[in-house]
Amino acid sequence: MADTTIVFADFTGSTGLYESLGNSKAAETLTRATQWIGKLCEARSGRVIKYLGDGVLMAFSANTAAVHTMVEMQRLHHERIS
Repeated sequence: MADTTIVFADFTGSTGLYESLGNSKAAETLTRATQWIGKLCEARSGRVIKYLGDGVLMAFSANTAAVHTMVEMQRLHHERIS
């Protein structure tokens, strides 16, 4: 039996982002951010299932890879916005 870990990552506060930046700029910003998450996922042996506006649905065949990737994503995102 194969184990698969499903992960969903999304940005909180995207409604406020649209209100402050406007539709075009907010959509561009969120697209860049979700693409970055997708690339990080794939670089860590994960697979993007679907991009969903301000979120990314992903699958990992190894549970530890999923956990490590999400911890790394949170750390890198925090560094990017600090």
